[in-house]
Amino acid sequence: MNFCVFHEESIKFVNILNDSLKKLNGKGLSKIKISYLTFCLTAMICCKSLNLEEFQRSSFGFFKARATGYFLKHITSYLNILWILSITQVLKTYNITEGYLVADDTDRVRSKNVTKIHAAQKTKDKKTGGYCMAQNIVLLILVTKKISIPVGFAFFESDPELLKWKKTIKEMQNNKIKKSEYPKMPDKNPKYPTRLEILENLISDFKKNFDDFLMKGILFDAAYLSKNIIQKLSNIYPNKQIISQIRSNQMISDNLKNFKTVEEYFSKKKKKQISLKKRGTNETIDAEYASARLHVKAHGKKLHVIAIRYKGEKEYRYLVATDLTWRAEDIIRAYSLRWIIEVTFEDWKLHEGYGSGGMQRGYESACTGVTLSFLANHMILLHPLQIQRSMAGKRLLTVGSIVSRIRLECLLDSIYNLISNEISLESFNKIKIMITSNFIINRESSKFLFGNDKAFDVGPTKSLYSRFKNSS
Repeated sequence: MNFCVFHEESIKFVNILNDSLKKLNGKGLSKIKISYLTFCLTAMICCKSLNLEEFQRSSFGFFKARATGYFLKHITSYLNILWILSITQVLKTYNITEGYLVADDTDRVRSKNVTKIHAAQKTKDKKTGGYCMAQNIVLLILVTKKISIPVGFAFFESDPELLKWKKTIKEMQNNKIKKSEYPKMPDKNPKYPTRLEILENLISDFKKNFDDFLMKGILFDAAYLSKNIIQKLSNIYPNKQIISQIRSNQMISDNLKNFKTVEEYFSKKKKKQISLKKRGTNETIDAEYASARLHVKAHGKKLHVIAIRYKGEKEYRYLVATDLTWRAEDIIRAYSLRWIIEVTFEDWKLHEGYGSGGMQRGYESACTGVTLSFLANHMILLHPLQIQRSMAGKRLLTVGSIVSRIRLECLLDSIYNLISNEISLESFNKIKIMITSNFIINRESSKFLFGNDKAFDVGPTKSLYSRFKNSS
């Protein structure tokens, strides 16, 4: 797709970031850096990739692939601070002061022959059951009443020595060799942090950068749940709710004597009915649940454990919450926000330029690609249509709707550059508005909110607080 090298919203967005950078350190970006950053953000949205050769073709050869690659290499030192400034601008624009942090990881599948892409490793393919080469990225997003925004990421890479040791142990087990003959587990290499360590670092960084932000809670799935991570996150955000799923075979007890599995304990427990409103819609979904404040053996403390099954599901899923002063219904409503990260993954991969093309070799290049895609995400959130709808109390549009609009506008601007001698700018803008209004369908996104959301009207209950404040 050929397009005009700069889009109006890209220019405005980069100028806002540059002004913020000047206020912070007294020195902004150079004119050439501003030009290339503006171009790259426009190109990532229009091409839906980070392919420098495609960028060159789409800009009619104006921005050479080699020159763009050189710029991206030397903009790395600015990107982290620009991202923080971008997050700050989005929160300020939408007047956001509270929200939930939601964490999860996703795989970006690569070619099986890949050798130089950073952190690409052999990974089990969930779709086929086989194996593939993929990058695994731990993502932290902030879910608020109005918007959802990525605020942190890191690549996860397995320790090759640990993988080699596990493979050796598995072979020895298959050959029925005695445990006494097993080789010693290799020492932990700090170059390869675990996903739990990555999660702790991401949340700690967010706390440092946005210390005044009111955190409602932290949500993640069972893969991140451990006694150690709960203790560390509780130190970062004291007295804040942490909600996760728990495996059905975890041992729990209400008297510290007779331990049972979570599944066994709740199998005979009387269930209650609850009706939950789907995020961003007027539709509801029915569910049944049972809850109890129980001693969880693996954590060595009492947690609020909930068994819940939504209408149409065969099996129960199990939740745990660290703050015992919350009602079960409030915990269920709050945890329902976790699915938004799945929608964020989909938008990110389909529309925001991450995944395809170059700038993947080495750690810095890989981080540059991800950071640019998130800056593109923030630029979409700051689009005038989104801001106008938010001020009017309406739900925001889907990322796909805004991306389609930007791509069409860039194409029309490119056409105008070719025929500018034949038609006035005023006449062309009228045609442009008519075309975009007739060919672009504005679809509202359930990822974004409008009006009241009960998931944010939750917290400690007075009667429960007096009973369990010391336990929490």
